[in-house]
Amino acid sequence: MTKSSSFSIYSAAAGSGKTFTLVKEYLKIILKAPKEEYYKHLLAITFTNRAVKEMKERIVSNLISFSAPSILKDPSIMILQITKETELSVAIIQKKSKKILKHLLNNYSSFNVETIDSFNHRLIRTFARDLKLSGNFEVSLDVEKLLNQAVDLLISKAGENNEVTKTIIKFALEKLDEDKSWDISKEVAEVAKLIFNENSLTHLDTLKSNNLNDFQNFQNKLHSKKDLLEKNIFKKSSLVLDQIFSAELKPEDFLRKTLPNHFDKLKNGNYNAYGNKLLENLQNGTALYKAKASAKVTSTIDALTPFLLESYLQVKALVFQHHLIVEILKKLIPLSVVNLVNKEIEFLKEDQNILPISDFNQLINSEIKNQPAPFIYERLGEYYRHFFIDEFQDTSLLQWNNLVPLIENAISQQYQNGQQGTLMLVGDVKQSIYRWRGGLPEQFMDLINDGNPFYLDKKIINLPTNFRSKKEIVEFNNEFFTYVSKNMGSLFHQQIYKKGSQQKSQQNEGGYLKIEFLDFNDKQEASLKYSKRVFETVTELKKQGYQEKDICVLTRKKADGIIISNYLQENNINVVSSETLLLKKSSDVRFLVNGIYLSLFQHHEEIKIKFLEFLHERSSPIMSKHCYFNSLMNHANFIQYLNAEYNFSFDEIKLKPLYDSLEYIIKKFYLDKNADAYLLNFMDMAFDFSLKPGSNKLSFLEEWELKKEKASIAISEQVNGVQLMTIHKSKGLEFPVVIFPYADLDIYKLQENITWFPLNEKEFGFKESLINCGINKIEEFGIEGKKIAQKQREILELDNINLLYVTLTRAKSQLYIFSGKPTPINDNLLKTYNQYFCEFLKEKKVWENDKFIYEFGQKQASRLNDSQLFQNTISPNYHSTLIKDLDLSILSRDATLWATDSQKALDTGTLVHEFMQKIVREEDLMFVINEIKENATLSNENKEEISIILSEIVNHPELNQFFCSSEKVEVEKKIITSQGKVLIPDRLNINKAGEIIIIDYKTGRYHKKHENQINSYGLALLEMGYKISEKLLIYCSLEEIEIKKV
Repeated sequence: MTKSSSFSIYSAAAGSGKTFTLVKEYLKIILKAPKEEYYKHLLAITFTNRAVKEMKERIVSNLISFSAPSILKDPSIMILQITKETELSVAIIQKKSKKILKHLLNNYSSFNVETIDSFNHRLIRTFARDLKLSGNFEVSLDVEKLLNQAVDLLISKAGENNEVTKTIIKFALEKLDEDKSWDISKEVAEVAKLIFNENSLTHLDTLKSNNLNDFQNFQNKLHSKKDLLEKNIFKKSSLVLDQIFSAELKPEDFLRKTLPNHFDKLKNGNYNAYGNKLLENLQNGTALYKAKASAKVTSTIDALTPFLLESYLQVKALVFQHHLIVEILKKLIPLSVVNLVNKEIEFLKEDQNILPISDFNQLINSEIKNQPAPFIYERLGEYYRHFFIDEFQDTSLLQWNNLVPLIENAISQQYQNGQQGTLMLVGDVKQSIYRWRGGLPEQFMDLINDGNPFYLDKKIINLPTNFRSKKEIVEFNNEFFTYVSKNMGSLFHQQIYKKGSQQKSQQNEGGYLKIEFLDFNDKQEASLKYSKRVFETVTELKKQGYQEKDICVLTRKKADGIIISNYLQENNINVVSSETLLLKKSSDVRFLVNGIYLSLFQHHEEIKIKFLEFLHERSSPIMSKHCYFNSLMNHANFIQYLNAEYNFSFDEIKLKPLYDSLEYIIKKFYLDKNADAYLLNFMDMAFDFSLKPGSNKLSFLEEWELKKEKASIAISEQVNGVQLMTIHKSKGLEFPVVIFPYADLDIYKLQENITWFPLNEKEFGFKESLINCGINKIEEFGIEGKKIAQKQREILELDNINLLYVTLTRAKSQLYIFSGKPTPINDNLLKTYNQYFCEFLKEKKVWENDKFIYEFGQKQASRLNDSQLFQNTISPNYHSTLIKDLDLSILSRDATLWATDSQKALDTGTLVHEFMQKIVREEDLMFVINEIKENATLSNENKEEISIILSEIVNHPELNQFFCSSEKVEVEKKIITSQGKVLIPDRLNINKAGEIIIIDYKTGRYHKKHENQINSYGLALLEMGYKISEKLLIYCSLEEIEIKKV
């Protein structure tokens, strides 16, 4: 029997069976436990829904397998391993598995295998009151939408708040100077993405207390510092030039006039004077004067050299201080805008009672820090006793800090059954590629070395065998990454790759790997050659018996993948990628969106053309497309054509809700006849959206614009197509064949290098500020700059080598690497992937200058037989029946309801409610009336009537006070009674004393049930501890606004 440690860390390289190990350890605990429900005390955390699904499936499928009678005669590898490590017999395991499986399936919600976000959500929801949250808060998964709302809210204040207006104008002018988009909202949203980056949270938190005046003062101090530096640079540069002329030297006496020209540039304010070898020449005392210079000139310059060198270094330090100030000033306005957006987000979170998923870690951390035994974990500690954390290298600092107290509380106890709490961490530093979203591999490095947050001893276990790749690929990766380790700048990182590149292959033979260097002159030629080589390779692999779905093309950039995808599709190769799976790729989906758009804006010519183009392609009319368009661009002709040809009318969907409108379009244009996954997924998306409060067609179109670049279908594994994905998306996956084009990434190159630079708070009033410049430049910003630059180089090196490691370890049988010819190496520093490949081949003594293709192993035909080939997938039929075709009749208790006047009152009432919920303050009235005027679904009569009623309500002498005060207002807010019933009052005004005025809008005549309804609102609020000041029923009509106090 193998004795397990309470705290074990598994270092699991690629393909080493970590999921098998996790599942095995999980099963061992529940099979050894005395009760079948013991699985409830286990919590397994991973980082993707896909990983959760896989782990749950493996646990359940193993329990099913263990429960089968056949297990006694033909035991699986898993059960044999468990019997060896637990001394439980196969018969006992079979008996226990049956009981556990039955209990687990009947209590599936207690089967705690989940993502870290799901666990945090459950934690926050359970302890909402303790965390000072409203019990009915909504989780916002769409942080981009929240960000856009905050940006819109901020920009709407331009013209009202002078300081905000000045800041936004400055920001807009800066972006125009940078030749960026004129769309200010887009630019503000782009820079404000920092708010949801966990790596920036602590930095932004320190800025929350600063207002625009603080930023203005900071800017003034920076300009003062900049002016002072310019004076000192001028003074010192002038002094050097004076010394040169005092020594009777002329510029011509210096080699190429380099030295005097250098200081002359600086004196005249040209600070881009570095990048030559002047410093090196001054330090060595060489190449300062001409070889034929006179003895007097040479001796004079030699005597001046120590002074010149000292002055050079002093002025250079001043110049780079100046550069730093300039870089801070460049980012200061954007940083102040980020701070403003952050404050708007805080307002929206409170106003809409939402909690972005990105806030989970921070919220929990702020509550539990500085508490020796956090109360929320004390309550959970008795429940969870065993913890499994997968992909630990992707855990962020906050996530780990939040989990430590919970785990410590559990593993430090011994429970009634004599079992000790346990923790199992699984990870691989070499596969850490998500630093940009908070993943911190340094945490895992610390734990596998000397770090330990617990009092228990840890046991580190290495999983040495690769079960994924064939021998040739495993051995190549071992050799290659051992070579890579020798060239890494950090000794720590060297050890990680040296120790982690000693995998054994479970497969004794086979595998093929090819490296090919391509010759091209520019980016366009490179893309063409990469695409062509990928296509040729796919074609060759198909001849070997591989299916298209067996092949995966990995790229670092999404744009590169799109280029290759387009080329393959043009050459009749089926492709499956994030691009091809987007809902917007479907012509049916685009047609539906255009249909909804035209229902609101029927005279939009561009949308009308797109709408007609779809119909022309589907109906194959005799006339040409041009003639077809010309004949139908007249609005009356267009409407008449749709009615005659398809029995379709926009009037039919004017007042239909979103989902019903879409179904109407589907039916009338026969889209259901050839419905596919794109249409079904789009309708699911529309249905989910229609469930949101206040959803309508216009807001859905806005939602579609935000999500259309991401909304996609899930793909079946049976679909036959070459898979294209980024390296980041391939993490955790494996493929028979991997093709890696564009294998020439510059390891140390950054498109953007957002850096928080520390400052002297006494001098500037800010502890730090944001800069965006290259590592080499940062290195010149004093001692702090050198530290930051060194750390950034090490991080870039590790992260990009990790990307390469993940890429080269996805293949099972064949791996193809296509790269550009390597450039010469400078300063003995390998900077690109292709330089690493080239130097590795030289070390193996196989490199030849005129040889561009290097092969390892032998190609082997795929062993798939006909029965293993993909099967055609079957799309379900789209079932849709219009309500009017169902022969349903709606029965009302009021026999006169459907009289003409009552019907009109009902419609008016619906519209009054819809638009009044948008009016919180008096100033909202004009915006809403403008919206009504632009609404294409309403008749002019309706528009005028609704506008009058809204104005009468807001401006009514007895009601206007409720729209003018600074009281807190809740519109259409859900209230859950003690009996679980959901109530939605139209409007609640909450005064400073906490008293509530309830307002409910009605159309038609007074009825006793209206009083009962508003009284139920009051009763529910009283139960919640609120005081009710007034209850007002507002009866709205064109004739009068009647107020009834209840």
